[in-house]
Amino acid sequence: MTQQPSSQRSITPWVLAGVGVLAVMLAAGVYYLGASATATRSAPTQGDASPADATPVTAVHTLNLRTEDRPGGYLAVLDASNDRVLQVLAPSEGGFMRTVVRIIALDRRTEAEKRDPAPLLLTRWSNGHLTLEDPATGLRYELNAFGSTNAAAFGQLLDAARDS
Repeated sequence: MTQQPSSQRSITPWVLAGVGVLAVMLAAGVYYLGASATATRSAPTQGDASPADATPVTAVHTLNLRTEDRPGGYLAVLDASNDRVLQVLAPSEGGFMRTVVRIIALDRRTEAEKRDPAPLLLTRWSNGHLTLEDPATGLRYELNAFGSTNAAAFGQLLDAARDS
């Protein structure tokens, strides 16, 4: 049987303890980030407006949306008020939009919500922000928090509905 030098034996417990602490901290960080996602149940903020020139944030344009899965992996986004197709996403398109819609579907956990889902409410606010709200769960997603390109993908839906 081979024996380890005494210096090697004294380092091993410290390395294992360090790895354990690192793993616990990583798990706590992942939990914190998951718990503080950008979906909220509050009204949008006024951004960087100073109190002197603070004007109330109002809805400029709203749109009720619903989605339909189509054959071949296509996803249709429709105006829920008249069932007009606003956009059809090919299987390789709209990754952000598809992800948000799938997350909302997962949040709708009751069978009643799955059978008769309320349309989603897409809103452009006077401060330029976009939100997507799910009336069934009360969650509101601040789309600008995911970057201007991702928010613009939803903004195109508002433009398409306005132009029709």
